[in-house]
Amino acid sequence: MRNQLLMTLVLFVPTLPSAAQAQSTPSCSVIESLPATISTGGNYCLAANAEVNITTGAAVTINSNDVTLDCRDFTITNLATSNAGTSSAIRAVNRNNVQIRNCRLMGGFTDGIYMHMLLGGSTTSFYNRVEDNYIAGPFRYGILAYGSAIEVRGNTIYDVGGQAASPAMGIRVGGSSVSSFKFQVVERNLVAGTNSPFNHAYGIYSDNSIGAMFLNNTISGTYGLAPNYKGYGIRVANGSGVTIRGNIVGGGGRDNEVGIQTPSNGGWCYDNQIRTYPTATLGCDASLGNF
Repeated sequence: MRNQLLMTLVLFVPTLPSAAQAQSTPSCSVIESLPATISTGGNYCLAANAEVNITTGAAVTINSNDVTLDCRDFTITNLATSNAGTSSAIRAVNRNNVQIRNCRLMGGFTDGIYMHMLLGGSTTSFYNRVEDNYIAGPFRYGILAYGSAIEVRGNTIYDVGGQAASPAMGIRVGGSSVSSFKFQVVERNLVAGTNSPFNHAYGIYSDNSIGAMFLNNTISGTYGLAPNYKGYGIRVANGSGVTIRGNIVGGGGRDNEVGIQTPSNGGWCYDNQIRTYPTATLGCDASLGNF
């Protein structure tokens, strides 16, 4: 009787989904080929790896609000050998309630994920989330996400290499130059190997952010190669009231590095582990301590 009971229990133990499966969109419209444009709200996904060969435009353009794009860990690769154009793997401009997740983006795109808005007017991009993506290549920006109520979480970004006329940025966030709504959360991202042969390099860069939070990110190997240019782990420009806490910032082994910089009295930088030479922090209130 006891053996029969044990067998019954074993037979009815449920199979739990993997972490990736649990996070994937359960029901979605499959994008069959690229480039593609999403024009109506809903859940969208990839069912296989996909390739494009573009120097302008985007592999996936999101032209609607209320969209979830789940690549389900499939890869979008640009076969173009140069990122000198204006191409993006995924692009959404002036959109709200957009989620982009589980995408692997590779190759010669100018930008990996590009979520922008008009910067001289009211906020037109909000409630957007970019999470759990893997981005690698000679991009100008790994992720650019402008607006308010923006979340950038759990992404892995390698070897962003910049363009001749632009700095290199692993993650760039910010808001309108006139609107008061410009709050972002950048949390638990890994950004490694961001470098520019021509300009400054930034692991994470923010401008026009108010009250933004940069938490528990790991940033390593950020450097500008050209004379008089620097590598910054995290830099906040033209912002105020930001919190930068619990980040690990390592340099690229050069003598022109800055760990964390904000405008003077523009934010609080504490409990960060910083290993950059020669400058750990600039501008921010670090009185609570880093190590």
